[in-house]
Amino acid sequence: MYHGRRRSPTPTLGGRSRLTARDEQRDTLAEIPLPGPLGPSASLQPQALASRHCFAAGHGSLLSISGGSLFETNLEGHQQLQLGPRPRPLTCLANSPCGKWWAMGESCFGGRSGQVIIMSSEKEVAASLPVGVRRSARHVCWAANGELVAAIVEFESEQVVAADQQLMVWSWPSGERLASSSCGRGTQDVAGSPDGAVLLTVGPAGAKLWTLMRSQESTGVKGAGVKASAASASFGMLPLRLVGRALPALPGPKTLNAPGLRRRPEDALVAVAWGLESCLFLATRQGGLGLTSCDSQQKAPIWRDMGRRAFSLAWCRGFAGQPERAAGMLACGLSGRVDILDAADMTTLWKIEADGGRLGPQLDAVGLACNPLLGSLWVLYADRSLSYFSEPLASRDACWTLPGAISDLRSAQGLPGHVLTKVVTYSPTSIQLWSSQLQGDLRLEAQSEPAHELSTVAVSPWLVACGLSNGEVRLFAALHGLAELGPLPMRHGAEVLSLSFGHWKPASLRPIILASVSSDRSILVFSIEVQGESGLNSSQASLLLHLQHHSGPVHHVSLLASPSAPGSEVFRMVVCTADQLIWRELEYKDGFTTVHKCARQQACRGSRWVGSCADTQRGIFFAACSNRRLLQLDPAGRRVQEMRVAGGNSVEIVGPLHLSSDGRYLAVVLKGAAGVLLCDVAGPCQPLARLAAGQAEPCTGVTVLPGHRILACWSDGTLLSWQAPEKQVERRRSQDGEESARRYTSPAVGTGTRPRITGKGVVAMAAVGAVSGAGSGVTRPYSGSPPRGRRSGKGISRGQVAPGLGPQGTRDVPYSARRQPLKTARSDAEKNQIREVIKAQLPENKTRILFNSGHGTHGTHGTHGRGCGSASLEARPLSRL
Repeated sequence: MYHGRRRSPTPTLGGRSRLTARDEQRDTLAEIPLPGPLGPSASLQPQALASRHCFAAGHGSLLSISGGSLFETNLEGHQQLQLGPRPRPLTCLANSPCGKWWAMGESCFGGRSGQVIIMSSEKEVAASLPVGVRRSARHVCWAANGELVAAIVEFESEQVVAADQQLMVWSWPSGERLASSSCGRGTQDVAGSPDGAVLLTVGPAGAKLWTLMRSQESTGVKGAGVKASAASASFGMLPLRLVGRALPALPGPKTLNAPGLRRRPEDALVAVAWGLESCLFLATRQGGLGLTSCDSQQKAPIWRDMGRRAFSLAWCRGFAGQPERAAGMLACGLSGRVDILDAADMTTLWKIEADGGRLGPQLDAVGLACNPLLGSLWVLYADRSLSYFSEPLASRDACWTLPGAISDLRSAQGLPGHVLTKVVTYSPTSIQLWSSQLQGDLRLEAQSEPAHELSTVAVSPWLVACGLSNGEVRLFAALHGLAELGPLPMRHGAEVLSLSFGHWKPASLRPIILASVSSDRSILVFSIEVQGESGLNSSQASLLLHLQHHSGPVHHVSLLASPSAPGSEVFRMVVCTADQLIWRELEYKDGFTTVHKCARQQACRGSRWVGSCADTQRGIFFAACSNRRLLQLDPAGRRVQEMRVAGGNSVEIVGPLHLSSDGRYLAVVLKGAAGVLLCDVAGPCQPLARLAAGQAEPCTGVTVLPGHRILACWSDGTLLSWQAPEKQVERRRSQDGEESARRYTSPAVGTGTRPRITGKGVVAMAAVGAVSGAGSGVTRPYSGSPPRGRRSGKGISRGQVAPGLGPQGTRDVPYSARRQPLKTARSDAEKNQIREVIKAQLPENKTRILFNSGHGTHGTHGTHGRGCGSASLEARPLSRL
């Protein structure tokens, strides 16, 4: 007889599975709040971005972009933070002709609207000009003697091909967007005329001239060109439009002397500059240099072949103390040198070789920047080095030079046990040693290039271990210029992912313990004998332990050597795979290694372990999980503290982790632009600050230097440092929220202009005269561009606007920008006054009906209903009032 299948009873509430119970226990942890942001104090490689649009010349100083911050570096090497950190990276920079205003483009990272920031030299943000959702400003320039701001705006998309671009123009200081127009794709440069409302863009399709005109005039423009007439003395009569026309291709070898033929892609236009009397200077990729005019009938074009590849142009009345010329001077950045030419006839005056000619012609001058007030010249080379020229160019020697920046940095670690600050960084092809004698002044001391690609680095007081992509681990002498000591006796079968040295003192006469982990799921532990500072010999390294067959690739390892009896070595080790955190205690004695204890921590569902580090002072470990969790393990491997960082899904820990040498500060790398979380772990874990940099990507390495300075590096070569705070930094409102609030509360809103009001807020240019008082208060017809759609979408958020910089009109404040007074209850006196005004405007019979309370209110109960009925009959004529 079949009795059926027996089934286990339903488990009670207390008998849940182990995984679910653990997850519920962790979900009940108290969340520690995310602290406020802390801006960087210095940029160790201010010229890391090798782009001519990311730096500008100040008053004897260099203005450069580092992530979301703007730094000013003087000739003595001292830096000052002028702006930042912004929540999103800055993309471009331009200095106004007067030197009082800086225009910067900000990207739309994080799904927010990009904008152009106008900042004064007094470190005050004067305006924020929005460019639209999912749009970023790629290039920015000034025109009309600083009365116009123009930007090339690009639509951010996930496609590989170049996105569509727009040219937007604003008036300054009113900050009104005047016009915008599509300008194709792949624009390389934009420049504004110093005399009029004319712009020039260059790209794969050639050069295109853009003019601000009225709508009626733009309809009659022919293909021959656009010229602003003297009769159009005021642009405020009608809505403005950006009208563009293509310049004919200059004659040259790549155009086969055909002026109307489009240039080939290998010889496309790459740079443009404006001169006096509407003169244009154009440079091609193959070294062609041309001079033309806005009106081709005024002056015949001049063409010259420079014989080298061209990259950048800059015009000034006089460079580096030279006497000014009638047409000015033109600086042309070529491959290997910079040529200074006379802007009138394009003849060469001086040639400045790259670094005095010692680096050879292969070093390209990719960027030029000049200060029109001082005549100083900055040159950016392809190796990201900068040279400053302010003396007469006859000597051809730079007055000041910034060494080349190292790009694609993957990690930064400080050498322990040294009086002077020493930092080791590495890129996929080389390892670098930086030293410093002054605070914040790191200089490259040595550099070494292994034969294979680097994947990870670990440091000790005397040794630097490098893991390679082929599974080898090589040693370098840190005190001897990174001299290579050779490989270790055994290698992994795949790429080395992490290395860790055990705590070691030079006077202890004990061997150095080194652990390495790899993507082949194995762990190797080595013992390295050291015989004096000058006798480092890696051949005395021996293998102590080889562990294999972990659950997955081992990503991180932390090693901690413990005091032990002579002849034995006791050390503890924490390794991390994606799903497990494994703590082990090992002992090496008489040639054998024994694992005494082992403890495992399982990651929650949907999360992974991202890093670990060891505290040599207290013998404890710290570990981090991607679900915003931080753990502290005691010397026995037990969990002592466990906390979660608040912030929701927008905050995620991606690693790595780094602990200061004194065990006080713990630096944890967060996801995306969140920065680095700095915690005080001397007692209970307390977050101190969020080290913000405005970078779109998380930093690749972080370290805590002596003096409680934190150094972080990024793959683009940016190196930023912060000073650790003593107490927690309070959170404040986001900068976007402050700008939105400023849009409605700033007194500058009342002095702005509306695009529909005639003759107000549109700044006339020098080429067409000043703005006249045409049409006071007459509204414009609904045509032209701008505006379109909602007016609030094209407004600006401004601070204090300095007076005297340009004509300003007055406008009515939009309803959305008005500050509505709070509605309060009226007093009895106000109500009686309103009644008296209404009584005086109505006939006597109507007044008795509305305001005589004797009808139906003070009568007897018997007549109350009839009184109300008579009142309603007499009130019928009121409906016809």
